[in-house]
Amino acid sequence: MLGINDTNITGMGIPRLVPGLAAWYRAADIPNVVHDNPVGEWPDISGHGHNLLQATPASQPLFKTNVKNGRPGVYFDGIDDFMQSLTLSLTQPCTYFVVFDTDDATATDIIIDGTDGINRHVITGSGVSGDLYMYAGVILYSGVPHPTSNTILLRSTFNSIDSAISVNGGAPIIGDVGTQNIPNGITVGMHNDKTS
Repeated sequence: MLGINDTNITGMGIPRLVPGLAAWYRAADIPNVVHDNPVGEWPDISGHGHNLLQATPASQPLFKTNVKNGRPGVYFDGIDDFMQSLTLSLTQPCTYFVVFDTDDATATDIIIDGTDGINRHVITGSGVSGDLYMYAGVILYSGVPHPTSNTILLRSTFNSIDSAISVNGGAPIIGDVGTQNIPNGITVGMHNDKTS
Protein backbone atom coordinates (compact mmCIF):
# COMPACT_ATOMS: atom_id res chain seq x y z
CA MET A 1 0.00 0.00 0.00
CA LEU A 2 1.27 3.45 -0.89
CA GLY A 3 -0.26 6.70 0.29
CA ILE A 4 0.61 10.03 -1.25
CA ASN A 5 -1.52 12.70 0.35
CA ASP A 6 -1.86 15.61 2.68
CA THR A 7 -5.19 14.73 4.26
CA ASN A 8 -6.34 11.94 6.50
CA ILE A 9 -8.07 9.19 4.56
CA THR A 10 -10.97 7.88 6.62
CA GLY A 11 -9.99 4.66 8.32
CA MET A 12 -6.32 4.90 7.40
CA GLY A 13 -5.16 5.87 10.90
CA ILE A 14 -1.56 6.61 11.81
CA PRO A 15 0.66 5.62 8.87
CA ARG A 16 3.00 3.35 10.81
CA LEU A 17 0.01 1.40 12.15
CA VAL A 18 -1.58 0.59 8.77
CA PRO A 19 -0.94 -3.12 8.04
CA GLY A 20 1.16 -3.64 4.90
CA LEU A 21 1.94 0.05 4.42
CA ALA A 22 5.02 0.38 2.20
CA ALA A 23 5.34 4.20 2.04
CA TRP A 24 3.43 7.37 2.94
CA TYR A 25 4.20 10.84 1.58
CA ARG A 26 2.56 13.94 3.06
CA ALA A 27 3.52 17.49 2.05
CA ALA A 28 3.17 18.75 5.63
CA ASP A 29 6.13 16.53 6.59
CA ILE A 30 8.63 18.06 4.17
CA PRO A 31 11.12 19.85 6.44
CA ASN A 32 12.65 23.31 6.04
CA VAL A 33 10.74 24.56 3.01
CA VAL A 34 8.63 27.65 2.38
CA HIS A 35 6.15 28.54 -0.36
CA ASP A 36 7.54 28.12 -3.90
CA ASN A 37 10.81 26.56 -2.71
CA PRO A 38 12.04 23.49 -4.60
CA VAL A 39 11.69 20.07 -2.96
CA GLY A 40 14.76 17.83 -3.19
CA GLU A 41 13.62 15.24 -0.66
CA TRP A 42 10.12 14.16 0.36
CA PRO A 43 10.29 11.97 3.46
CA ASP A 44 8.47 8.66 3.72
CA ILE A 45 6.61 8.93 7.04
CA SER A 46 5.76 5.21 7.13
CA GLY A 47 9.04 4.56 8.92
CA HIS A 48 10.45 2.45 6.04
CA GLY A 49 12.79 5.14 4.68
CA HIS A 50 11.61 5.12 1.05
CA ASN A 51 12.13 8.88 0.68
CA LEU A 52 11.40 10.46 -2.70
CA LEU A 53 14.49 12.26 -4.03
CA GLN A 54 15.40 14.69 -6.80
CA ALA A 55 18.98 16.01 -6.93
CA THR A 56 18.62 18.06 -10.13
CA PRO A 57 17.36 21.55 -9.20
CA ALA A 58 15.59 22.11 -12.56
CA SER A 59 13.56 18.91 -12.04
CA GLN A 60 12.53 19.55 -8.43
CA PRO A 61 8.83 20.19 -7.81
CA LEU A 62 7.76 23.21 -5.75
CA PHE A 63 6.39 23.26 -2.21
CA LYS A 64 3.10 25.17 -2.01
CA THR A 65 1.44 26.40 1.18
CA ASN A 66 -2.33 26.56 1.68
CA VAL A 67 -3.18 24.53 -1.41
CA LYS A 68 -6.43 23.04 -0.11
CA ASN A 69 -8.19 23.68 3.22
CA GLY A 70 -5.07 25.33 4.64
CA ARG A 71 -2.87 22.32 3.85
CA PRO A 72 0.34 22.38 1.80
CA GLY A 73 1.02 20.48 -1.40
CA VAL A 74 3.78 19.67 -3.87
CA TYR A 75 3.47 21.09 -7.41
CA PHE A 76 4.90 19.11 -10.35
CA ASP A 77 5.03 21.24 -13.51
CA GLY A 78 4.08 18.43 -15.92
CA ILE A 79 7.18 19.16 -18.01
CA ASP A 80 10.32 17.96 -16.22
CA ASP A 81 9.58 17.79 -12.48
CA PHE A 82 9.73 14.35 -10.88
CA MET A 83 10.94 12.53 -7.78
CA GLN A 84 12.00 8.91 -7.29
CA SER A 85 12.48 6.36 -4.57
CA LEU A 86 14.78 3.65 -5.86
CA THR A 87 14.45 1.60 -2.65
CA LEU A 88 10.70 0.92 -2.87
CA SER A 89 9.68 -2.46 -4.24
CA LEU A 90 5.99 -3.27 -4.80
CA THR A 91 4.46 -6.52 -6.01
CA GLN A 92 0.85 -7.24 -6.85
CA PRO A 93 -1.50 -7.17 -5.10
CA CYS A 94 -0.86 -3.64 -3.84
CA THR A 95 -2.99 -0.54 -3.34
CA TYR A 96 -2.16 3.12 -3.89
CA PHE A 97 -4.14 5.96 -2.33
CA VAL A 98 -3.37 9.29 -3.98
CA VAL A 99 -4.86 12.72 -3.29
CA PHE A 100 -4.10 15.22 -6.06
CA ASP A 101 -5.29 18.22 -8.06
CA THR A 102 -4.71 18.84 -11.73
CA ASP A 103 -4.74 22.11 -13.59
CA ASP A 104 -5.08 20.85 -17.17
CA ALA A 105 -7.52 18.10 -18.12
CA THR A 106 -6.26 18.18 -21.72
CA ALA A 107 -2.77 17.01 -20.69
CA THR A 108 -1.66 13.57 -19.57
CA ASP A 109 -0.80 13.87 -15.88
CA ILE A 110 1.54 11.10 -14.77
CA ILE A 111 1.05 10.67 -11.05
CA ILE A 112 3.04 7.46 -10.44
CA ASP A 113 5.14 5.19 -12.62
CA GLY A 114 7.95 2.69 -12.19
CA THR A 115 11.60 3.51 -12.86
CA ASP A 116 12.03 1.54 -16.08
CA GLY A 117 9.92 0.69 -19.13
CA ILE A 118 9.48 -2.98 -18.19
CA ASN A 119 8.24 -2.84 -14.60
CA ARG A 120 5.43 -0.34 -14.22
CA HIS A 121 2.47 0.65 -12.12
CA VAL A 122 1.18 3.75 -13.87
CA ILE A 123 -1.51 5.94 -12.35
CA THR A 124 -2.45 8.79 -14.64
CA GLY A 125 -5.07 11.07 -16.08
CA SER A 126 -5.23 11.05 -19.85
CA GLY A 127 -5.96 14.15 -21.86
CA VAL A 128 -6.45 11.85 -24.87
CA SER A 129 -9.17 9.54 -23.51
CA GLY A 130 -10.40 11.99 -20.88
CA ASP A 131 -10.28 9.26 -18.19
CA LEU A 132 -8.19 8.59 -15.13
CA TYR A 133 -6.56 5.19 -15.55
CA MET A 134 -4.03 2.67 -14.26
CA TYR A 135 -1.61 0.37 -16.08
CA ALA A 136 0.71 -2.58 -15.36
CA GLY A 137 0.88 -3.91 -18.91
CA VAL A 138 -2.83 -3.35 -19.72
CA ILE A 139 -4.84 -0.12 -19.34
CA LEU A 140 -7.82 -0.07 -16.96
CA TYR A 141 -9.90 3.09 -17.40
CA SER A 142 -11.84 4.49 -14.43
CA GLY A 143 -14.78 5.74 -16.47
CA VAL A 144 -14.39 9.02 -14.57
CA PRO A 145 -13.45 12.11 -16.56
CA HIS A 146 -10.06 13.66 -15.90
CA PRO A 147 -11.19 16.75 -13.95
CA THR A 148 -9.56 20.17 -13.71
CA SER A 149 -9.03 22.04 -10.43
CA ASN A 150 -10.76 19.50 -8.25
CA THR A 151 -9.21 17.52 -5.45
CA ILE A 152 -9.27 13.85 -6.36
CA LEU A 153 -8.93 10.84 -4.07
CA LEU A 154 -7.82 7.96 -6.23
CA ARG A 155 -7.64 4.38 -4.94
CA SER A 156 -5.87 2.00 -7.31
CA THR A 157 -5.49 -1.67 -6.43
CA PHE A 158 -3.11 -3.55 -8.73
CA ASN A 159 -4.14 -7.22 -8.66
CA SER A 160 -3.82 -8.57 -12.22
CA ILE A 161 -7.31 -9.47 -13.58
CA ASP A 162 -8.99 -8.38 -10.31
CA SER A 163 -7.56 -4.85 -10.25
CA ALA A 164 -9.74 -1.92 -9.24
CA ILE A 165 -9.75 1.85 -9.63
CA SER A 166 -12.05 4.11 -7.64
CA VAL A 167 -12.33 7.90 -7.79
CA ASN A 168 -13.54 9.98 -4.83
CA GLY A 169 -15.03 6.98 -3.03
CA GLY A 170 -17.16 5.98 -6.01
CA ALA A 171 -17.90 2.42 -7.06
CA PRO A 172 -14.71 0.74 -8.28
CA ILE A 173 -14.16 -0.29 -11.88
CA ILE A 174 -12.72 -3.80 -11.81
CA GLY A 175 -10.64 -5.31 -14.57
CA ASP A 176 -7.25 -6.42 -15.83
CA VAL A 177 -4.19 -4.13 -15.58
CA GLY A 178 -1.58 -6.74 -16.38
CA THR A 179 0.97 -8.41 -14.14
CA GLN A 180 3.91 -6.01 -13.95
CA ASN A 181 5.45 -5.24 -10.55
CA ILE A 182 7.73 -2.49 -9.25
CA PRO A 183 11.04 -4.10 -8.18
CA ASN A 184 13.25 -1.06 -8.80
CA GLY A 185 11.43 1.90 -7.24
CA ILE A 186 8.81 4.46 -8.20
CA THR A 187 8.71 7.72 -10.10
CA VAL A 188 6.28 10.44 -9.01
CA GLY A 189 5.34 13.29 -11.34
CA MET A 190 6.22 11.87 -14.78
CA HIS A 191 6.90 8.73 -16.86
CA ASN A 192 9.77 6.41 -15.94
CA ASP A 193 11.61 7.59 -19.07
CA LYS A 194 11.43 11.20 -17.80
CA THR A 195 8.80 12.35 -20.30
CA SER A 196 5.58 14.03 -19.22
